[in-house]
Amino acid sequence: MEKWHALLYPASWQKPKRAPSNLQEYISKAILPSMAIASCAPQLPPQGHGAHRNHLTARPEIWRRLEVLHSIVPEYFDNVSKWYVGRYIPSNDLNVPDGDEVRGDQFTLRSEGFDVQERMIGYPGNMDRVVRWVVEFPLLTVERTLHLTFQQTLEWTFDTSMSDLDVDRELFRTVCWTRTQVGETTKDAECALMVFIQPPWIMTPYELKSFSDCPGLRIDTETYKGKERTWSKVWDYCFRKKCHWFIFTTYRGWVFGAFSRGWTRGFATPVFQYNSTSPNILEGLIFWISSAMGLADGWHIPEVSEDCYVSFDYPCTIYDAMGTCEKCNEEDMAFAL
Repeated sequence: MEKWHALLYPASWQKPKRAPSNLQEYISKAILPSMAIASCAPQLPPQGHGAHRNHLTARPEIWRRLEVLHSIVPEYFDNVSKWYVGRYIPSNDLNVPDGDEVRGDQFTLRSEGFDVQERMIGYPGNMDRVVRWVVEFPLLTVERTLHLTFQQTLEWTFDTSMSDLDVDRELFRTVCWTRTQVGETTKDAECALMVFIQPPWIMTPYELKSFSDCPGLRIDTETYKGKERTWSKVWDYCFRKKCHWFIFTTYRGWVFGAFSRGWTRGFATPVFQYNSTSPNILEGLIFWISSAMGLADGWHIPEVSEDCYVSFDYPCTIYDAMGTCEKCNEEDMAFAL
């Protein structure tokens, strides 16, 4: 009967499928919804201009040695992300619900031919609302996908509490792909990848491209440019959590990146737009998070020649909120050749 129904009626008349009935197809067709900006948000500058509002507190430090930033070829990232989804995301019917009541993950993105209830969040006019767009649309959907696909990800989830004490939290937020063991606090939890979020009225498309094209951090300066302050913030958070993998987003634009073993080299893709199809954002997220966890056939951070590395616990980047950190004085900062 179902075969005759498919022959007699066009696809547009057929009953939509549920996401778990063909997860691979659902992911490949899913596109993030467009995010309009609320009227109460700061006005965006004309296209091709910066907002000059990215006043992060990051400043030059002798222990932050991000010397070179390499570009990841976008065509490679597109091809391998799509290949990875086609190789590992199941296309057979999983016979499971769209959401998990225990873990709280669920499919939240519409996809052509699939019946998924998209969330109503409202236009963002502040940082909290932008974080909700990032977490409740792509990240929740990716979390549900990974949990259904890879058994080793079941204990992992996205945690939004990392930035709670950050003096820059109205400009910059952090979400961790993390696993908390029994008896551990969120602060001590293992973190495989960090998602950094800035609103588009702080990090405009022009400034996001400048961020992704940055060649490295200068060490012979007393002040940073906006893109350098952002890279410093990203580096400091990753180093503090010993997490080499990251994603930077304004929701409207996405950059996928990583740091070398010795922390002196960075790797980053160009900017992918929220409605990209080469790859789509879900395909990129699935591939990058899987790579960060060391799953089969993921990307490996290249081994590079590094003359020096940092060997102290972690830098304190929250100067105003936390005061002077004893671990961050020069006497505790050892450099090894």
